[in-house]
Amino acid sequence: MNINEELEIQPRLFDPVSIATIGSAVVGAFGAIENTLSNVRSREYLQAMANDISQMKIQLATVLSELDELPVTIRSIIKEEVSLAMLSDKYIELESIEITAYSLMEDSTYVLSERAWYRSCYLLRYICNCENRLSYIPDFLRACEIIMFISNSGGKDIVLRNVEDKYNLIEPLYKDLKQSCIEAISELTSYLNHPEFIKSYYFDEVSLNVDGIKYTPLPDKNTVETYSYKECYWVTLPAEGEISDKPGHKNPPMLKERRSVTKTGKRTVDSAVRFNHDKNEHIIKIEAFKSTAKLALKKFRDVSAVIELLDKYRSKLILQNDLPLVLKVEENFTNFE
Repeated sequence: MNINEELEIQPRLFDPVSIATIGSAVVGAFGAIENTLSNVRSREYLQAMANDISQMKIQLATVLSELDELPVTIRSIIKEEVSLAMLSDKYIELESIEITAYSLMEDSTYVLSERAWYRSCYLLRYICNCENRLSYIPDFLRACEIIMFISNSGGKDIVLRNVEDKYNLIEPLYKDLKQSCIEAISELTSYLNHPEFIKSYYFDEVSLNVDGIKYTPLPDKNTVETYSYKECYWVTLPAEGEISDKPGHKNPPMLKERRSVTKTGKRTVDSAVRFNHDKNEHIIKIEAFKSTAKLALKKFRDVSAVIELLDKYRSKLILQNDLPLVLKVEENFTNFE
């Protein structure tokens, strides 16, 4: 099996509650980046997106917490731990710009102010660079959607650049986890394919379903064997000749004969003891490698789903028609420093 090939073509085998399932529901058809949407529909879309994200975080708190523990590589690249409170402030500030935009859009002459635009771009950049929690990818995408909405899709290039940078930020983690999967599956397969201890095994190399692995170990060898041996003893035979107690009579000497009898016994077979011990240790290692491979595959598939979600969004952006961004400072939309 070319495990590298298998992992390339099977990234969708994530758990039902993985981030891909969440992202698919949250992002949906990416309606807000289509300029045909009305202000009302766009607002409803973004609100529904926020509601879905909140509900997802309540229902899948444990799963998402585990997912957030993965980006060690990302954090080592950033070289800085960012306060979650500061991140929260940035999300809130972007939301406030969105709300202000809603109210101003009631005026048909609405255009985005330059100061508000630059501030919005800064907030998106901050979230892109500092949001290391993979469970917050939907929040990041919603921030992108807000930028697309308030700029009437004119900020596509900036959003696209941030999405690509986020993708590139996660990609090293994706590659590390992929390599871990390759090594874990390779090690597991080598232990299964061990005729000295394993009679046969089944492993679906297409789905890489570790739970479906079946194998038949060779039977234990008997550690005790029966053996036969001869036990010798002496038998006194009758003397040949006359035996008398008369004075001067010399009796013939007594005769002895060595005889033997065959008996059976039991003894430990050291080679069988070693075989059974080594085989049991081999099986323990197989089970350990199964657990390692299963965990590695889960992590890889979850991060693959995040990568896939970003790639899907990026593709949607690329296909979106360009619209010019008209910048004009408006007196009632300049309070964002």
